[in-house]
Amino acid sequence: MVETFFPAPKGLEVRGKIEQSMLNLAEAWRKKDFQAPGEGKNRLRQSVDETSRCIKSTPALKSALPKAKISDFTVDSLGKDPPSFASMR
Repeated sequence: MVETFFPAPKGLEVRGKIEQSMLNLAEAWRKKDFQAPGEGKNRLRQSVDETSRCIKSTPALKSALPKAKISDFTVDSLGKDPPSFASMR
């Protein structure tokens, strides 16, 4: 049998403050991460920059861009842009 008891009021108070801090931090990052992506080439450039370290797995690409060819996203060596994005730099 395990004995249980109510938490200390001070512990609940501290936990509430921590939780509020985490919610505030999450809101700040939400605003940063989900800001308006822009238009046209700026939007594409931002997407390319944000995903430049992505491993670009085949299932992820197929689900995100069902009509795209996987070869459009393949690079020959680390640090090179995929052929379809090379002209964006």
